[in-house]
Amino acid sequence: MRPLESVIFLALIPTFSYAQLGDHGLALGGIISPPAPVNDLVVYGSVVLPGGAAPGRLVRVERICAGHPSEATYADAKGHFSFNLGHPGATNEKGFAKTSEMRTCSIRASLEGYRAQTKALDSLLKAGKENGELVLQPIGSQPSAVMSVTDMEVAKNARKDYDAGLDAAAKLKLAAAIVAMEKATAAYRKFATAWLSLGMLEAAQKDSAAALNSYTQAIAADDKFAPAYVELAELHLAARQWSEATESAGKAIALDPDAFPRAYYFAAVADLRLNLTDAVEKDIAAGLRVDVGHEFPDLEYLDGIMHLRKGDVPGGRKQLESYLSHAPDGVNAANARQRLGEPEKAKQ
Repeated sequence: MRPLESVIFLALIPTFSYAQLGDHGLALGGIISPPAPVNDLVVYGSVVLPGGAAPGRLVRVERICAGHPSEATYADAKGHFSFNLGHPGATNEKGFAKTSEMRTCSIRASLEGYRAQTKALDSLLKAGKENGELVLQPIGSQPSAVMSVTDMEVAKNARKDYDAGLDAAAKLKLAAAIVAMEKATAAYRKFATAWLSLGMLEAAQKDSAAALNSYTQAIAADDKFAPAYVELAELHLAARQWSEATESAGKAIALDPDAFPRAYYFAAVADLRLNLTDAVEKDIAAGLRVDVGHEFPDLEYLDGIMHLRKGDVPGGRKQLESYLSHAPDGVNAANARQRLGEPEKAKQ
């Protein structure tokens, strides 16, 4: 049997760059779209919390095709977002040959600690500019873990700068968004949510050092604000700092064991690199328990590989097949098919 490292290619959760990280296939990815030219087809929508309020956070919104994130943007301060789909009826940089192909895709909004909602792209196109809502449902049992208590003390000028940053990010003006977030954190140094958003934007710009500082500042402002630990864990994974990644993911999980499937995934990847087999299996089991929506199918891929390592071929095949059903074109799809003895899926 080949060593485990030779058959595992694990994708991290999208942040906005599809740069491959060496031979382990760790991808951080989404593709940022340019402003829409005149006459291009644009899909509009909004992200809301139960009750209809805007999240007031930096929310990632992605276009998913065949289980693979191919394009990403953010929601603005009011929760609105849009995607430019290119000129209908013509092959373009979006990868569509005709309008009907767009209807095989979906739009997903995700926010740490909330169940991501996905809707068919076609349904949002039909909904029109004002009516396509994606509702984020809280996952965990500890609301305090996903919201910072410091948000209640934010001054109006800091909040205004923060909202301006969200609006700039929604227009994919990330440099301007970073400047606005810097102003917000300067106006209120304990603005943990702004520090977190700033770090996410800096990470999207591949400024890991700045992102590390921002996440650290978010945690210093509110050490019970779990999303900052999750983002920090991803940053450590990208830097191959396995022990630090495990520690950061573990702190998020400790604040609410039922809210952060992404943290379990990061912990599993890091523990795998540390050769902590028992820990990997526990991470995977807990992650699968929380990830009822199959938002992180690579957990199932990894679970399948671990079953195969132990000689449980039926269990391994079941998990690999489940992975392929949720991510047929995912980063690990070719490897999963190889392990199952299936031919490589034909490229379209």
